Amino acid sequence: MWSHTASIVPLAIALSAVQAQSAERPPFHVSRFQDDVTVNLTVTSLQTSPIRDYDFDVTIGLTELDSAGSIKFIDQGNHDVHVKCGDPGKVAVGDAVYVPTNGVPGADWKGDLFRSICLSPLS
Repeated sequence: MWSHTASIVPLAIALSAVQAQSAERPPFHVSRFQDDVTVNLTVTSLQTSPIRDYDFDVTIGLTELDSAGSIKFIDQGNHDVHVKCGDPGKVAVGDAVYVPTNGVPGADWKGDLFRSICLSPLS
C-alpha cells in the first residue's frame, strides 16, 4: 500500500506545480468591453509542435472579469492553436491560418499571441 502512495504523491505535487504555473502566467491579450467586462487570454500550455509547418502547439485559456476584477467566467474548453515563428510567421486556429502583422499590440489576439511566443523570451 505504501508503495502506491509513494508513487502518487510526487505525481500530485507535479500536477499542482503545473496548475500553479499556468494560473500565474500573465495574459498575452486583454480585451475590454463597454460594460467594464475584461476578457484575458492566457497560454495554458506550450510545447514543440510535431506538425512540420509549425514551431509550437499552444493551448489558450479565457477568463472573463467584471469591473471590480472578480472572475465571472473561466472557459474550461481547450482552444488549440499552432504557431510558426519563422518567416513568414503564422498562427493557425482550426482550418484558418493568419499571418500576423506588425500592428499595434492589443489590437489583435493572434498578433499578440505570435509576439508573446516568438518575440519574447520563453520561461
